[in-house]
Amino acid sequence: MRAGAAKVDITPRKSLFLDGYSARRKKAFGMKDPLHAKALALSCGGVEAAIITLDLTSFPKSFVEAVRSRVEERLGIPEDHILLNASHTHFAPILDTMVYDNGVEGKPDEEWVEALQRKVVGTVEEAYSKMKEVKVGFGKGSCPTIGVNRRVRLADGRVQTLWWVKEGEKIVGPGGPADPDVSVLYFEGLDGKPVAVLFSYACHATIGGLDPEDKVPAYLYSASYPGYAMELIERVRPGIIALFAQGTGGNITPRTQRYRYTFEEAARLGRVLGYECLKTIEEIDVSLVSDPLKVERVTVDLPCRQRLNIRGEPLKVDPGSIRTELQAFKIGRTVILALPSEVCVEIGLEIKEKSPIKELIVLGYCNHFFWYVPTTKIIEEGGYEARYSQIKPGADRILIEESLKLVERLA
Repeated sequence: MRAGAAKVDITPRKSLFLDGYSARRKKAFGMKDPLHAKALALSCGGVEAAIITLDLTSFPKSFVEAVRSRVEERLGIPEDHILLNASHTHFAPILDTMVYDNGVEGKPDEEWVEALQRKVVGTVEEAYSKMKEVKVGFGKGSCPTIGVNRRVRLADGRVQTLWWVKEGEKIVGPGGPADPDVSVLYFEGLDGKPVAVLFSYACHATIGGLDPEDKVPAYLYSASYPGYAMELIERVRPGIIALFAQGTGGNITPRTQRYRYTFEEAARLGRVLGYECLKTIEEIDVSLVSDPLKVERVTVDLPCRQRLNIRGEPLKVDPGSIRTELQAFKIGRTVILALPSEVCVEIGLEIKEKSPIKELIVLGYCNHFFWYVPTTKIIEEGGYEARYSQIKPGADRILIEESLKLVERLA
C-alpha cells in the first residue's frame, strides 16, 4: 500500500457568518486557533482513494460534489472513492444558508467557498504527490472522560435533552450511552518514520469561549477540541499528519469541568484525546498491506417528515424521503464506514456491536448533511435531537441494516 498526507490552513481572512449556534448575532471577528483541511491519499492493488477531513461544522451536498468532481478530473480518483468528513466544530464559517434566532439570514461567502474548494483539491493533489510505500496498523484507545450523552433521564421517567430541562425538573441519570472508543489507523513509512494517523472519536466539537458582551459562543474561528488534539500529535511526532474524523456523536456533548465552556477547556480535552491517540499509536503493530484497497458506496432512501425551526414551526413541505449515501473503505483488515449527517451514538454502537469486522471505524458527518439522525426511541421520547430531525421513525433501522450489509460485503 502507498499513502501520502497533506494539510492546508483554511481559516478565513475576513469576517464571515459562523455555523453551529443560532444564538449568535454577528459575524466572526477573529481567530482563536486555525482551521485546517487535511487529505490522506491511498493506493493499493490498482485502486486509489482519498479521505478528506475538514475543520467545519458541516457542508452541503453541492460542496462535496464539486470537490469530488475536481479531484477526479485532476487525479483520476473516482468520485465514489472520495470521502469528506466534518469535525463539526461550532466555530467555523457557514457553507449553507443559516437563519439565526434574531431573524438574520446568514448567507455563505461564495468567494471564500470557491477558494476553499480550490484549497481542498490542492491538498489532495499534494497528498497524492507524496504517496509512498507504507505499513499500516489499527488500534483502539478509550476516552470515557470527554464525551457524555446530552440526553438525561428525569425523575418522572421522561428523557429530555439537557438544555431543555426546566427549572424544578430533577435529573436522575443519563438518558443514553456514550462511545468511549478512540479508533486509530496509523500509517508508517518503510523507513520507520510516521506518515499519517486517522483517529476518530464521537463527541460534538461545541466547546469554546463565550462572547463577554452577547453572552453567546464566541465570534472566533476555532477547531475546538479536535484541533488541539491534532496539533499535539503533530508536535510530538514531527512529520506526521494527524486527521481527526468525527464519529456518531449526534447526541454526545463534551463533559466539561464545572460546566466551563472556555477555549482553555477545549484545549484540555484536546490534550486528553491527543495523548490517548499517541499512546495507542505506541501499541500498534504496523505491517505491509498486500490486499487491494476496497471501496463501496450505496445510496439509501430514508423516509422523512417536516423539520421544525427554533420556534417549532415547519420549515418546508415533507419531501417524502431523503436520498443519501453510505460509503465504506477497506484498508488492510480495517474498514472505515462513512455515515451522513448527525447520527446519534446508539446507531454507531449497534453497527459496531453487530459488525462481522471488529477493526471498524464508524464515522458520522460524512458527504451529506441533513441534521439529526436519531433512533426511533429518541424520536418517540422527544427532545432537541427529535425536533431537529427530518427522518421518520424506522429510518434508523434502514441505516443500520444497510450499513451492516455494506460492511459484510467487505468482510
